[in-house]
Formats: sequence, structure tokens, C-alpha cells
Amino acid sequence: MPLPNGNLYDNFLIHACYYRHINDLSVPWVPSPTVLPRELDDEDEAAIAVKITPYSHTWDTTSSATSSPSLVSLARSTAAPQVKPTAAGRAAKKRRLFNAVKKFLGVYHRSYLANGYFGSESHTEHRQILPTRKAFTGWKGPFPEMSPGVDIVPLSDWKAWGYYVSPFVNGVFVKNHSLRPRQFQLFDYQEMFESLRRPDQPEDDPIESEHPERWRRGQELTSLPPRPARWKPLRPLESPPFPWECQLNPTLIPLDPHTHTPTIEWSVTHPNDIVFFYTGPNGPSCPMRQPDFLQPATYPFVSHMYLNGLAYASDPDGWWAKDHELPWPVTVISREHNEGVVLDDLFHGIHNNFSKEVSQAEFLAWPGEVKTRAEQAHRQRMEQEITIFQRDTENSKWYRRSDYVGLDLYLYGLRPNSNFEGWTLLMGPRPPQ
Repeated sequence: MPLPNGNLYDNFLIHACYYRHINDLSVPWVPSPTVLPRELDDEDEAAIAVKITPYSHTWDTTSSATSSPSLVSLARSTAAPQVKPTAAGRAAKKRRLFNAVKKFLGVYHRSYLANGYFGSESHTEHRQILPTRKAFTGWKGPFPEMSPGVDIVPLSDWKAWGYYVSPFVNGVFVKNHSLRPRQFQLFDYQEMFESLRRPDQPEDDPIESEHPERWRRGQELTSLPPRPARWKPLRPLESPPFPWECQLNPTLIPLDPHTHTPTIEWSVTHPNDIVFFYTGPNGPSCPMRQPDFLQPATYPFVSHMYLNGLAYASDPDGWWAKDHELPWPVTVISREHNEGVVLDDLFHGIHNNFSKEVSQAEFLAWPGEVKTRAEQAHRQRMEQEITIFQRDTENSKWYRRSDYVGLDLYLYGLRPNSNFEGWTLLMGPRPPQ
């Protein structure tokens, strides 16, 4: 399909939500134009990056005059020295520190894979006896600086993978990506194309009939979006990148850090397939669609994402000022034979983790401030069950893990955990409508 014109063309520049139709298999696919990534200045980055003052566990989000612009997804932090060292001394110290940490964590990652933690399930839990809301007490040093020549992923490249794995054919989103070797078969492509809208019964409306299951995966037609060159397959024996070495999908980065506006609207208590995407500060919102959920969660692809931190909007020290320990850390892995963790895997793992009930003994072990916060969230959830969803509350009257975060139920994004071991969830209240 040729590129659209006018306002519709502007919609397609967004990295999610709007996808071009393929209404004729004889028309070659026209690649989308390159759309550069969102650039944030130092103050924007500091709004969601954790920073540490030396010799204490006090955290702040003020920007540094000497900090250099970088991807907000790296969310690095810098310690303010009391005595200004030389440039050579700083570089040597950073190299020694980075090499030591990477060597240690490299062994950690490889042992994780070797011990078989990643099976067929979408995530793996790591329980703790007494969940607390204390900040991590270990060393929280700065993340290594991003290389000056790093290749920042354009917005259009994230969307290109969505086009490739789930094209919009004959008004139906189909799954075309397949990890199986392609086998040459002779069959009627036009017949398959038309069958996507063919009703099961003659009296059914063809417009309302959708049958994506009739599409055979792995097709390589000129009318279909090709595999983007950027996205390389995972290498099983290669050490995975650390969180601060990854670039996050723009969906997982706040749209406006100053006003704390997220790119998505999604509560961890809601189904993981009902996520709304904001098209801009003054633009409309739209539900995320199948190609959006199948976009990679990170660049490069990763085989797993270890979620073990929480940051709250209601933190007494400010929005997302500290990384708190997630009482139920979870390892999200790729589902449905994708090439790496995609957004659907991430939302599914988070929702499944927070929707579980907690035992009475576990609830009683929570600190007083956590209980107060949980009681408020539980009361609001019960009111919604009755007034909005009109459901019986008998099966949901006890506390759930989502109550632990209080009213900060909405996911605003992710950032690398300051303990160097995983990812922190940025949680906040429902965004203004």
C-alpha cells in the first residue's frame, strides 16, 4: 500500500497504534519513513533517573550541570564527588569499577541460564518471606556512561518489527512471523487473503467476520513488510546485555517527565491486553493493537527481563526518588516462541504477578505504612468491583499483591534497578484525563 497523505500520514509517524492496510497482494510494500527517537534534555532525564549523594542513602532527582544527554532508557545516575578528580583518574576508576561489576554480573547471568530458570512459563517467581518497603541497602553506584557513538533506535524501527510480525492484511491483523524454517508450498495466496474475511455461515456479515487463524505464517511476499535489518536473532550462548546497556521501547518511557505523563495508561489490576497509548501531549489516546504488543521490549532483544524493583509516585522523597525492593521479583521470558521479550510478555508477567492474593500471615507482616496504603487501595478496588464492574466481591475480598503499592497502580515505565540486577517498575496514580 502506498504511503498515506495528510493528517493520516502524521498518525503513521507515531511508533504505535496506527498501522497501514494491505488490501492488495499485488502491490509492493512501501517502507515507512525513518522517524527519529524522542530526545530528552538533562532535566528531563533527571526526572526519572535515580541519583545518589556520596556516603549516604539519600536519593534525589535533581539534574547535574555536568551530566551529558543520553537515552532516558539507560536511566544512569552519577555520584557527586567531594573532591574533583582528574579526567584520567575518573576514566581509570570507571573502567576498573565497570569491569569488576560486569565480570561479577556476567557470571550471575550465565548461572541463571545454566540452572534452568527459564522454562515454558511466561515468568518465574522468587519469593521472600517478609516483604518490606525498605530501600536497597547495598552499594548503588553509577551506571557506566553510554558510548558517544551508540546507535539510538529510531521510533520507526520499533514499529517496523510490529509491521513485520503482524501485518494488517485485508482488515485483519495476522501473525506472519515464524521461527520454523520456511518450506516451499504451492497454494492460492489470493484465496488465503480472501478467507480472512469469509464468514463461517452464509448469513454472517463479512464485515464483522475475522479469521486470522487462516493465515499461514512465514509468508515472504513483496506486498508484506520485510524483516527489519536492525533486529538480529538472539544467540543462545552469548551473554545477555545488562539493563543499562539496553534501550527501552518508547512505550516504557514517560512521555513527559516534567508533568509525569506516561506514554501508556494501564493499571496492573487491569487485563494485560487493555492498554491505552497516548499519541502526544494534546493528542487522542487509542488502544494498543496486536502489532504494538508484539514490539520488542528492549533493543537488542533479550531472552528475559528480571523485575525486582519498585519506585512510587507517592514516595515521601518525591516521584520515583528511590528504588524499593519488589517483594515478589519476577523473571519475564518470551512467550509464543517470539525471538525475545516483547511488550505482551512484559504486561502479562506484571499483571499475573500483581493479581495474586496474599495470605493473612503475609499481610500482617507488612509494615504499618504499607498496611495503611494497602487498606486504602483495597477499599477503592472493592468499590469499583461493585459500582463499575457490578461483580460479586466474594472472590476478591481479600488483599492482593497490587494493594501493596497503594493507589500507585499505573505503570509509567521502567528503568534499570540501582542494584545492577534487574529492572525497576515506575508506578504512579491514574494519569489525568
